[in-house]
Amino acid sequence: MRKLVILFLLVGMTTGQAQIIQLDEARVNASSVKLNADGELKFSVVESYSNEFVKNPIAFMKKNFDIQNFIDQMGSGSYDTYAVEFRNKKGHLTANFDNKGKLLGTAQDFRDIVVPLDVARELVKNHKGWVMTKNRYLASGKGDLIDKELFRITLRNGEDTRRIKIIPDRSSRGLASN
Repeated sequence: MRKLVILFLLVGMTTGQAQIIQLDEARVNASSVKLNADGELKFSVVESYSNEFVKNPIAFMKKNFDIQNFIDQMGSGSYDTYAVEFRNKKGHLTANFDNKGKLLGTAQDFRDIVVPLDVARELVKNHKGWVMTKNRYLASGKGDLIDKELFRITLRNGEDTRRIKIIPDRSSRGLASN
């Protein structure tokens, strides 16, 4: 009995002293600035904490990148358009700005992300017994609104593989941009 009490005390002390790790805020670091073949300036950005970026890339860009400051540093009016790319391990967001800093459009390409609830429900409902092995999310739009989005999903059931496309219903999620 005494050994049992000591064991419970030891287990209680080790589990009671759980480590809490606070992650740093997302940091955006410029990795390169280059001119592409079309004469557009390409500003690649790499962020160190990916969850916020993958969840809502356009909001992340708005929060962490000041296009006006960038245009001022490059010399106002040097270029007609600016292509800004935000990239992490899961994918990237490319945003196009005019020379006044207005967001013209965006394009997103992410792989193996958590699919939205409505897409997951559709998968479970229409593909019972199949397991998602890969996915790719593609989206584009004008300004900060998403006009087109698509999930390309690879499913596996034993030896069988199936590739499907799902166009999510944005109205059911109430989103204007991803």
